[in-house]
Amino acid sequence: MMVVMTGSAHAFAREDYGSVVVRYIDPDTFQAVERSLGVWRCAGRHNYFSIRSWLENRLGYFGVAAGDIASSTTDSGANVRKAMLEITAGWVPCAAHSLHNAFRLALGRSGESADQRAARGANGGPRAQRRLKECRNTPMRELLSRLRATVRFFEHSDAEALSLNAVPVSEDPQIRGLRQEVATRWGSTLFCVQRLNTMFPRLTVYFRYRDLTAEQRSRRVAQADWDPLRHLIGVLSPVAEVTKACQSSTATLADISTKLVQQRLTLLSDVVDVPKLPDVSLAVGAAAIEAFLKDFPEEDVVELDNRLYGSELIYLEETEGYDNLCTEAPLAVY
Repeated sequence: MMVVMTGSAHAFAREDYGSVVVRYIDPDTFQAVERSLGVWRCAGRHNYFSIRSWLENRLGYFGVAAGDIASSTTDSGANVRKAMLEITAGWVPCAAHSLHNAFRLALGRSGESADQRAARGANGGPRAQRRLKECRNTPMRELLSRLRATVRFFEHSDAEALSLNAVPVSEDPQIRGLRQEVATRWGSTLFCVQRLNTMFPRLTVYFRYRDLTAEQRSRRVAQADWDPLRHLIGVLSPVAEVTKACQSSTATLADISTKLVQQRLTLLSDVVDVPKLPDVSLAVGAAAIEAFLKDFPEEDVVELDNRLYGSELIYLEETEGYDNLCTEAPLAVY
């Protein structure tokens, strides 16, 4: 019987702890079983040496030898990758993390500003300079920069955030804040964009009657940005579904494969299912959404941030000499 042993690191009260969980298929019921074996403190810094020492200690504690390990799977972080390669050669990168990195690259992000990249290249020597790459998706990078600047504008001022929520929207009176994107959190770009889309009525009224400086206006989300924003939601939604399924402790390969096929169809298709131009929501909350779907089963809708909106199919414009996917994309998508 094959047993999957999972180790996870968590931070609590400025100290690191690691947990060990085993998962296996019960031979009598053929159901996935999950058992937690305990939580232990992780000493030292979060580098590959400390991670390797903690893993070797726990494996020895449970009587697992290196020869008993068929393969290991972690994210692509240099510290955990190096630690696992020194324990077992059968290392397989995490599918969800690989997708996350691929789409971050496709969206024009590297996790640092232009000034930070220049400083790293100047101070890091030849090896750091080789990592400097020109962004391949400048329009999307600039769009996401404006979206992040809009979110930060309200995060840094409680008064402005209160003024935004004070804008009356009868269909959606709930007070909410914008969601900041977190580079290391899977799906955070989609969640950030979805919240912006659902806050469109308030943001439009707020920026129309608010006195902003020229710099603030140049950095805020503009009226022309809402169209590519909804296109981005249509492309990122199936990716988020795949990464969510990969994190499930009970999902089977068939469950993940179905969502991978849907993602491939989205990337290769000539049409994309996207929300209609931002408007007031059709239903808010699980109960209202369920009632709407029951009353209008044929309506084309999409759920964003626990709110229901109309959806439509848009056709992609073809550019001569370019395919839907770049030459490097199949390595990540397939």
